[in-house]
Amino acid sequence: MKITLIGRPGKVEQRGQCIITTMQSGRIPALPKGLPVPSSASTTYSVYISVMQWRRVEEASRDQDDALILEGFPLLDNPSGTIAVFVLSATTKKLQAAQRQAVSQKAGSSAPGLQEAR
Repeated sequence: MKITLIGRPGKVEQRGQCIITTMQSGRIPALPKGLPVPSSASTTYSVYISVMQWRRVEEASRDQDDALILEGFPLLDNPSGTIAVFVLSATTKKLQAAQRQAVSQKAGSSAPGLQEAR
């Protein structure tokens, strides 16, 4: 099972080679007809991310207009009453957009060369 969290981190704390932060779920989105409406909209996620992964997104995480995109393994953390997420991959919305733009520019610049070879 995998979970994807998209949002802003809470307080960030380093413990050895692990970064620990929290993320909060927001309002309940419009759900498909027939699904029960949850009674509580707020869920706290305790996020565990390696220092190496955090370094890639740390600067971008300070940008209030950007959002973390974290994929990881979820596990119910009964003592804290949160859902623990052990991050497997980390990026941000702006980093993803920049990567897509670089790929499309590379594809666009190589296309004319292919046509000339024919």
